[in-house]
Amino acid sequence: IILTPTSFTDVEKIANSIVRKAKEFKKPVLCCFLGVYDVSSGVDILEENGIPAYRFPESAARALSEMTKFTWWLRRPQTGIKKFRVNKARARKIIDSVKKEGRNFLLEEESYEVLRAYHFPVIKSFLAENESLAVEAAQKIG
Repeated sequence: IILTPTSFTDVEKIANSIVRKAKEFKKPVLCCFLGVYDVSSGVDILEENGIPAYRFPESAARALSEMTKFTWWLRRPQTGIKKFRVNKARARKIIDSVKKEGRNFLLEEESYEVLRAYHFPVIKSFLAENESLAVEAAQKIG
């Protein structure tokens, strides 16, 4: 609802009418009271009754757009939670070893191993300390 009041407009009466009618219907109501006249008393009535009031019509339009997107998101087909087997013992062993060494962080390869224990896809990687090991690693990776 966009209101462009004149000096004779009773914004409080209009706001109260909007509140009353909004309760009759299960539809979203957004308001935008425009103009150079003070409309704050009407806006207060709307907001006290849970009806959003925007300063600009564009803001109200964006809000309606987001409400529509959210409604479509709620209506999307529900997917189940995929359960998979994890190797908690493997992950625990790595973390315990790190703690035992007094570290509070995992090295890169340790991080990969923990992720693999939980079946996260991880890129193949090798530590190559010289050229021949780099060639060998490249051949293994493909």
